[in-house]
Amino acid sequence: MEENQDLSKLDADWDALPPPYSYEGGLTGLDGAFGHARERRLGLRVPASCWCLVRGRAHSVYAQTVELSATGVVLRFAGPGSIVFRPGKLFGLDLFIPGEDSTVRAAMRSVREIDGLNAFEFVEISSVDRLTLAEYLDRLVA
Repeated sequence: MEENQDLSKLDADWDALPPPYSYEGGLTGLDGAFGHARERRLGLRVPASCWCLVRGRAHSVYAQTVELSATGVVLRFAGPGSIVFRPGKLFGLDLFIPGEDSTVRAAMRSVREIDGLNAFEFVEISSVDRLTLAEYLDRLVA
């Protein structure tokens, strides 16, 4: 229950953020959140708690998932890390899904940070790993 309250608080914090610019002139097809082109969410975000290893060029750090979807992940890091998460920078991910024999591996890019959580978008993931992830998400939703 506490995790759902944390997610509700996080959602409220995101909703409270002011728009990056004024919408007085009306919306155009390119206006979207944080000044980026409008995008539709491709995957349902599901609260999840899995361990993972985030790999930078020279360092790796452990994290725990907070939310997971077929297109990205929100992470809480286990301790102070030595990796700087600049938006757009690429990282490797080894996701330890409960009950699976091997890790789900993906390349991901940093998207944003808020309240100590980091959001990442999957850039590259094999079809086998994507299927494993989708099956795990189905189990969580069911």
